[in-house]
Amino acid sequence: MNIGKTIADYRKAANMTQSEVADQLGVTYQAVSKWERDESLPDITMLPKIADLFNISIDTLLRGSFEMKEEKEVATARQIIEEVTEAEQDETAETIEPIKKQDQDETLKAADKPVDDEKTESDENDDDAFININLGGLLEQLAPLMKPNQLDRVVGKLGRMNKKLSSIYPFLKRERMSELIAKTPLDELEIDELLPFLNSAQRDLLIEKIVQYENVPDFLDLDDLYPFLNSAQKTVLLSWLLAYDRFDLLDDFMPFSNSEHREKIIDEMLETGNLEYVSETYPFINNELKNRLLTYFIENRMTEELSELMDFM
Repeated sequence: MNIGKTIADYRKAANMTQSEVADQLGVTYQAVSKWERDESLPDITMLPKIADLFNISIDTLLRGSFEMKEEKEVATARQIIEEVTEAEQDETAETIEPIKKQDQDETLKAADKPVDDEKTESDENDDDAFININLGGLLEQLAPLMKPNQLDRVVGKLGRMNKKLSSIYPFLKRERMSELIAKTPLDELEIDELLPFLNSAQRDLLIEKIVQYENVPDFLDLDDLYPFLNSAQKTVLLSWLLAYDRFDLLDDFMPFSNSEHREKIIDEMLETGNLEYVSETYPFINNELKNRLLTYFIENRMTEELSELMDFM
């Protein structure tokens, strides 16, 4: 991101001082100085004003500041900036000059516009077009310039997450994160990138989505989950694994298990007779569980398993 250098270059080309730029933009000269020295960033709603001041288009400013080359990327960035700026202006207008609903209705009726709050077909088409654009790293570049409410408004329009949006997880509001997790298919979530930013309730939501699957989907790496889960969440996940006899996946689970989990695993193995992966438990189970296995192996003359277990006795 080179927005500071871009502002400095255009300011110098216009033979303007930082104070003159500041006066035109309605900010302090110290703010302009910090922008140019990359010590801070202008709010995203300031970009149209900067472009107008230097008599350039927002597209030109974006290409110079964010090294955007793809026309679709530039167009999408411009759309985001315009929508955020328009929304900010609307909120400011509502604060300065409140308008009563009765007056709104009369104004809309006079203009022959629909007065209900439902989206028109055109609005829905615009939303679909916005959602279907491949944003890539675009929001990652714009997010540092945006206030939480501004980014929340843009991301809310997406309707669901996308793996290429993982870089903005740190900027998302908690409520928006929960909404997007609920609406996004599991295979479209970048779970390993997402987990560090989730609270316990959001992890519950994620676990709930996982256990809805019949068996473990190929795209899911469970070992990414375990370090972030509490005991109750691990219990839910373990019950799901055992329900589908996925003893082959327990080697990653065992280091994060507690005594109750380990007892449940051994109980299930002995009850089903599925002992193919029992050796994965040996470094983690206590003597009581080992003795239970020892008795089982002796009674069933399982010499190979008995020999392997003795190394851990």
